[in-house]
Amino acid sequence: MRCLWASLLFGAAGAISPALQSVGVTQGYYLFSVAPYVLTLALMIASCSLERSMRGAPDELEDDRADDPVAKVWRSPSVGPMELQRVLPVLAARRQT
Repeated sequence: MRCLWASLLFGAAGAISPALQSVGVTQGYYLFSVAPYVLTLALMIASCSLERSMRGAPDELEDDRADDPVAKVWRSPSVGPMELQRVLPVLAARRQT
């Protein structure tokens, strides 16, 4: 049912541009043509959440490495020398086992 409402909303947003052009509004025609796509992106961003995205997922997909120092470093956007000094002994110990 949600897909039906989403498709109707997308169609209505797509109909704005020709409707305004038929009335005589020609200023910003290209902006009104982009309206369905901007609306879709806005709704996707607004409805996205981590709690709902993993609900009902198999346990194999769950992130069980929350306390793993190596995983924390690799997920961080910037890895500096201090983080590498902390992680290298852990990696060396894992390699020996």
